[in-house]
Amino acid sequence: MDLKAQAKVKHDGKWYDAGSTISNVNQDEAERLVKMGAAVEIEETEAEKKVRLQAEAEAKEKAEEEEKEAVRAELESLGVSAHPNTGLEKLKEKLEEAKAAQEE
Repeated sequence: MDLKAQAKVKHDGKWYDAGSTISNVNQDEAERLVKMGAAVEIEETEAEKKVRLQAEAEAKEKAEEEEKEAVRAELESLGVSAHPNTGLEKLKEKLEEAKAAQEE
């Protein structure tokens, strides 16, 4: 969360003058600074919100693809193949089944 300093304020060991932006503040610290009147939350524009949500969606998709590749690699190491379009949950199920079968 980004905040705008209302007065000179120290955050994470750095001083911010009134009117300056304090970036990437965690929720608890932001609430504390706002409550004491040292800062106000900077509202996102619709365009900024759209860009942020798109970036978050892309990051989530990338993380899921990386996890799918890791599960596929582990399945392959156990001699199990999976269709390229298989979803993450199904891949995880196959991996658990393969591990269980290997333990028997």
